[in-house]
Amino acid sequence: MISKGQIKLITSLQQKKYRNKEGLFIAEGAKVIDELLNQGLELHSHYQTNAKTTDSQVSDISEVLLQKISCLKTANTSLAIFKIPAPKPLLTAGLTLVVDAVRDPGNLGTIIRLCDWFGVSQLVCSLGYCRLLQS
Repeated sequence: MISKGQIKLITSLQQKKYRNKEGLFIAEGAKVIDELLNQGLELHSHYQTNAKTTDSQVSDISEVLLQKISCLKTANTSLAIFKIPAPKPLLTAGLTLVVDAVRDPGNLGTIIRLCDWFGVSQLVCSLGYCRLLQS
């Protein structure tokens, strides 16, 4: 069961100012949630329709309620809230690529693939682009 306070928290996280204030963000879909868990992000809460698991962190939720709290037009079967990780310090070894004012996500995707191909250790984006991603 999910409380009114939890519903209010989840719906508020759809806005940037509340994500920053609470230090939490929403992830929807089993595959995305599994990837974030595999990366070691800290899980705050997890809601799933027809939850058939012994995991105490997974709460069962109705499809109607999931649709109400979802950011998507058609809700997935799973929604999780994660804590926003602290920024990692910059590496001093290896190649670092710093980009400024990249406005198109497609261009950033190309840059990320090129970094992977050429063995770039880290990619740093200017704050202007980060604001674009968070809005």
